[in-house]
Amino acid sequence: MGIGKEDLRLLLSYRKQFPDGKKCAILGNCTFYGFDNASKEEFKKIMNFDEVHTFDINGTPDFKLDLQEPLNEKFNNYYDWIIDAGTMFCCFDIISVWKNVLNM
Repeated sequence: MGIGKEDLRLLLSYRKQFPDGKKCAILGNCTFYGFDNASKEEFKKIMNFDEVHTFDINGTPDFKLDLQEPLNEKFNNYYDWIIDAGTMFCCFDIISVWKNVLNM
């Protein structure tokens, strides 16, 4: 799962339309590629976010958890932006994932 150059262009166009919000959650152990200094920190800077956290059951995300299980309440109403980097495609219980996304 990842965010590439074309994805970044699209996200930047959305960011211009919706400039508010400083906290971003990315579903998936996201890889950033195709733009200068491709990293989570660079993505955070380009998108003008104060916080960017990744969520996945595999790899080395910031929060290693199953998005199909209820999330800790500390994530409720915390994020302004939620980006799916291709993770929902791999989930069997998509309804539970969507409940978590809506709570976040």
